[in-house]
Amino acid sequence: MANLSNTQYNVELEDIKNEYKNQRNSVRTNVTNISAQENALMTDVDTVDEQRVKAEASNVRSQAEAARNRKRYGVELTGAEQSQLAKTDSLTQGSTVSGAMNLARRNDEQVNLANTYAMTSMLRGGYKGALAQFQAFGDIGVARNNSYEKARANARKQYYGFLGNIASIAVGAAVMGGMGGGAPGGAPGGGGSNI
Repeated sequence: MANLSNTQYNVELEDIKNEYKNQRNSVRTNVTNISAQENALMTDVDTVDEQRVKAEASNVRSQAEAARNRKRYGVELTGAEQSQLAKTDSLTQGSTVSGAMNLARRNDEQVNLANTYAMTSMLRGGYKGALAQFQAFGDIGVARNNSYEKARANARKQYYGFLGNIASIAVGAAVMGGMGGGAPGGAPGGGGSNI
């Protein structure tokens, strides 16, 4: 009986090892699939410089368009008007660039916060899954140990029960033989002593 329980124990242990290997392989596959998304989420989004360049290019385009329109419609500016236009353009350009950079900072902050939340959620889900697997493995280990101990207890019970039965038969035979409880020749019903 003890050999059978050891065999069952070894078979169960091999099953657990194979299941663990399969789960480990699936975890590796998931990790390789997630790593690209993880890298994208962990990279900070910074579009401030890009928006500054775009705003400056927009300012250059708008100045060129204004110059074309003045030339097309024959508008000549005096020196004072040109000076005032340069001041106004300078303020407008600075406002456009700073506004674009501020909007980019706000948008980047929102995107980075959303990425951080997504990354946290993903890691939390991974930790929950890992903890669930550890709990399952722990439960399997406890169940395996309990069944092994139960099998050992049953084997002991049968072994000592068998020895106890042999001992009780031997004691019973000795008691019966010592009392002279049987007819000579094994015939039932005889009694007494052979005097």
